[in-house]
Amino acid sequence: MTKKGEQKVLKYKIDELKITEPKRWDKKWRLVIFDIPNSKKPAREVFRELLKRLGFVQLQKSVFLQPFPCEDEIEFLRLNFGISKFVQTIIISKLENEEFYKQKFNL
Repeated sequence: MTKKGEQKVLKYKIDELKITEPKRWDKKWRLVIFDIPNSKKPAREVFRELLKRLGFVQLQKSVFLQPFPCEDEIEFLRLNFGISKFVQTIIISKLENEEFYKQKFNL
């Protein structure tokens, strides 16, 4: 496949990407944190926008929250943007102001 063809396929896959809401919430929160250097600024900006599009809530400039399993989707983005070593996913069971975020996600 040509480079242009690969880019087209990747764009199609990214456009199709979504977080599936399970029937029952497992009461765990997913934090995606990143510190992507300026040398990869375009990837950082696109990654941030994709997190928002996927329904993440931004807690800080480089910290996003999601209540549903999303590890596969994040791994897909990390690999395709070449930012794997700059992105971490953390799963937690308690969150300050949890009721506020439950309302945001309709939980």
